[in-house]
Amino acid sequence: MDHQHEVIDPRHVIRVQMELRWYDLPMSQRSSPSLVLVLVLLCTMLVAAACGTSSSTAPGSSGTPAVSTSPTTVPTLAVTPGAGDASVNLRAVTYPDAANPCAGLVADTSFASAPAACQTLFATIYATLIPGQDAAGYLRFPSRATSAAGIAPQQATSSAEAFVRSQALTWWAAFHNQLGLLTDLDGAYAGQDAILSLLRSGGALENPPSCLAPTTLTVVHVKKTALTYLEGHGWSSPSTLGIVATYPVCSGVKVITGVHSRIFGVAAAPYSVLLTGTVQSDPVISTTWMTNGVAQCGVAEVESTCRQ
Repeated sequence: MDHQHEVIDPRHVIRVQMELRWYDLPMSQRSSPSLVLVLVLLCTMLVAAACGTSSSTAPGSSGTPAVSTSPTTVPTLAVTPGAGDASVNLRAVTYPDAANPCAGLVADTSFASAPAACQTLFATIYATLIPGQDAAGYLRFPSRATSAAGIAPQQATSSAEAFVRSQALTWWAAFHNQLGLLTDLDGAYAGQDAILSLLRSGGALENPPSCLAPTTLTVVHVKKTALTYLEGHGWSSPSTLGIVATYPVCSGVKVITGVHSRIFGVAAAPYSVLLTGTVQSDPVISTTWMTNGVAQCGVAEVESTCRQ
């Protein structure tokens, strides 16, 4: 089996929306947010940290070869617990609303075997497989989150749960080739667009690694310096509530495409990301997270928000 190594440039922030193709554009080169209108998978992502070099282009990408870089270290900014911080439990459930007609599905279920009312929901997104309640725990997402001082525990819980649910189901849908659900989750932060574009074009992940999931989550107030930074980098309406997600070292993510395979170096070191967003109602999954701002915690203007 042939192997190719891809690199993901941590300087590239990706915002993607439903259209015809992927774009991989540094925010600094965008003259307005209207340039960020594209593709078929998910909206709003950060591609962070990588190692190795590359000279090839992933199928389904914009046609621009990946940028060659040296091994990169992205700083991890540990959140210092404050006197008013609180820890909240997170439920890893796909359907938080017990009235959802799919809430009784414990495990993944074929469309034909699901209850009729559940089929009606997922028929709107052309599903062939319906996620069970346990799909929200895909890739071992955190079961607890920290709530910064001044944020009501209930708000922190609902925000972190929606974030975990949206990101876990995004990967679940990508791995199971459920493109309709990916469309439905438009706006969820997932990251790693090059991997996802390969999966969408018929690739398969070999043993999906848990390192694609964050290890810690902290719900924070987004400070003015961070809001100004986000607005200056193409995010028109970042929320004043955010989540700081810390991701682990992640290497050797293998995608099989026919007789070939590609091995991605996702992160050479742990890294932290600030994501601003809101919890939104969703006709299929009840509630989801809509990201409206992404920035690395290593940026000076964002650091004080990440360190709450």
